[in-house]
Amino acid sequence: MRKLAGAGALALMAAACGGEERALKQAVEAAPIYDYDVTRDEWGVPTSSGVTDADAAYGFAVAHAQDDFANIQSVVFAAKGMAGRLAGKDGAISDYFHALTDVEGTLARYDEDVPETFKAVLQGYADGLNAYALANPKERKPGPWPVTGRDVAGGFVLTSPLFYGLDDEIGQLVEGYYDPCAAPVTREAMADVQPKGSNGFAVSPKGSDDGSTMLIVNSHQPYDGPLAWYEARIESGEGWALGGGTFAGAPFPLVGYNPDFAFAATVNRPDLVDHYRLVVDEAHKDQYYFDGDWRDFEDKRVTLKVKFGPLTLPVGRTIRYSVHGPVFETPAGSVAIAYAKGTVRAAEQFYRLGKSRSVDEFLEAMTLRGFASFNYIVADRSGKIGFFYNAALPKRPENWDGKGCAPGDDPAMLWDGLRPTSENPQVIDPPSGWVYSANSTPFSATHPDDDLDPADFPANIGVEPTTTRTNRSLRAVELLSTAAPISPEELEAVKFDITYSENHGMRAAVARIIEEAKSDPELEEIAAVLADYDFTGGKESRGAILAMTIYTPFGTADHYGYPRPDFVPTVKNRARRVREIFGRLDPTFEEAVRHRRGDVDVAIEGGPDLLRALRWEITGDTLCANFGDGFMAFVEWEADGTQKVRTIHQYGAAVGRPDSPHYDDQAELYAAKGWKTVPPPAPRNR
Repeated sequence: MRKLAGAGALALMAAACGGEERALKQAVEAAPIYDYDVTRDEWGVPTSSGVTDADAAYGFAVAHAQDDFANIQSVVFAAKGMAGRLAGKDGAISDYFHALTDVEGTLARYDEDVPETFKAVLQGYADGLNAYALANPKERKPGPWPVTGRDVAGGFVLTSPLFYGLDDEIGQLVEGYYDPCAAPVTREAMADVQPKGSNGFAVSPKGSDDGSTMLIVNSHQPYDGPLAWYEARIESGEGWALGGGTFAGAPFPLVGYNPDFAFAATVNRPDLVDHYRLVVDEAHKDQYYFDGDWRDFEDKRVTLKVKFGPLTLPVGRTIRYSVHGPVFETPAGSVAIAYAKGTVRAAEQFYRLGKSRSVDEFLEAMTLRGFASFNYIVADRSGKIGFFYNAALPKRPENWDGKGCAPGDDPAMLWDGLRPTSENPQVIDPPSGWVYSANSTPFSATHPDDDLDPADFPANIGVEPTTTRTNRSLRAVELLSTAAPISPEELEAVKFDITYSENHGMRAAVARIIEEAKSDPELEEIAAVLADYDFTGGKESRGAILAMTIYTPFGTADHYGYPRPDFVPTVKNRARRVREIFGRLDPTFEEAVRHRRGDVDVAIEGGPDLLRALRWEITGDTLCANFGDGFMAFVEWEADGTQKVRTIHQYGAAVGRPDSPHYDDQAELYAAKGWKTVPPPAPRNR
């Protein structure tokens, strides 16, 4: 096998000296000869099998490109800071984020920090993409070719902080619509923005009814686009044996299972961004006061290449930094932010998670600190289970809680590094025999009797407080607390639950509407519909669409800590919207919401913040599901150690190929809350 670093260098030299086609061809010719096979099951789900991990990664790239090359290309453009050339203004926003967070600066440590063995995996994946791109010129978009392993690592560096919301924070600061040194305000645009979410569940032998160990992977993502789940398996003669879900541009599954270990991830919202009000004045232009002296801002000029119609034009931007981090002009004046960053080893950490063979190995892999967030639910063949709150939690000064703005001239207010992962909230093998995650506070992760005590953690640690409870969190605890010992059927029923908790805010909102209607005739019809609502997302439920539509802006405000909008006017406006779409206030859920893909058009159950998670877009006079339960896996180890795996995808394996039979062949089964049985992964025999 040729030296991979040399192949990458040849590709870059060719790109600099000649056309992209020539550079791509030379990169493919310079690449090693990879020993791999790609096979597909009856559902078209691929397994890439290689002699080495690098061989398997090469085949993984080829298989995924066969199914979804368009989305992979969009990730490649973004990873290289070239999204504006592909997607115009929207892509330029990504490129600005790429420059502002200094992805290239992080990647400068690629050669030094990333082990050679893992560089081979990344380069194998890159070589697979290059080979597919060269062989399929009609599909290939010009600009980012050839791709290197370093570029693949860059995609992880770019996207890591997106999952804890850094892009939202920076977007708000750039827009300048709120004072970051005070409480943020509600925007009308927030009315239809719903919190991101996912579920994960694990049950140990002491919690199950038959001595088995169970784990459900249930991350919620868009149904389409580069962040839609793709199912695949990867195996090698070096012991790699992993199945699960991945995203475009990733060289292996990011959640899933191997013969001995399974892991689910959910989004968390740790407080990893702090604001500093800078001291500036007219007499010290381009300077800020810090630690008793005036310092020069560091300005970085970047040129974004943005597509405008048939042209790609340069757009210049200046990004300003202080010792704290990026600087923004806001209603509060000049404000800098410090934020948690991923590292150049982010992709390697995901790789190590998938190669873990026990919960203990997983915990060791988490000490790598390659990415800044995510909750994990884990289980292994021995029956050990756990919840781990991963976050790059900063060591703030004891007198600083991270809220509002700290004085930007005081060096004592800077972070003193990060807390060790051993201080992160985690629940391992609780007496209850079960753990869960549903984007709630880490102080609810199992039976309430076994939960962590917030008093055992620093007040400024920056995790979600005990008041942060999603409906999914409330229902999971209610159902699992009363189900023990838990059977596979009971755990499955919890996952597909379609009811709003008695303690959820929607119940109080409906009660208030009914009360307000006694003195407001405009609310009478709304109240009459909601009075009969059963608080589910069931097919026959009337009032579900009205209640869900009305409650969204209130639930979103509560989740993010925004002030709630005016109650009665918002209720009326949202009800008016339902009538505009359906011509009535009380369509059944089945009439209103459909699951559509290719030739499939079926009813589906679920809803926002239900354990059967579902969101939608308006398509004429119906709502089409477009977000929620995507790839899911139900992994079991029976008492004798036998592993059973069931999975499902919202559409099918050929996510970008409408002419394939696997474009929609899982859609109907998915809508019916069904599963397909898949073979457990096994290492390839060398």
